[in-house]
Amino acid sequence: MPPDPPNPPPACARCRHYFVTYEASLPHGCRLFGIRSRQLPSLAVRQETSSDCAAFEPRPDPKRP
Repeated sequence: MPPDPPNPPPACARCRHYFVTYEASLPHGCRLFGIRSRQLPSLAVRQETSSDCAAFEPRPDPKRP
């Protein structure tokens, strides 16, 4: 029996802490952790801690007041 596929990491683009940097070599960032990375911050967190990012907070919906 093959092992279960890993869970996908949280969607950084939907997190309020995610931002796009202007550095071509480090395009993804997380304000909360102070990460600037070539890969998505949630993947960097998973590599370092062996667990998913626990700081994920959905962005507020701009359509709602």
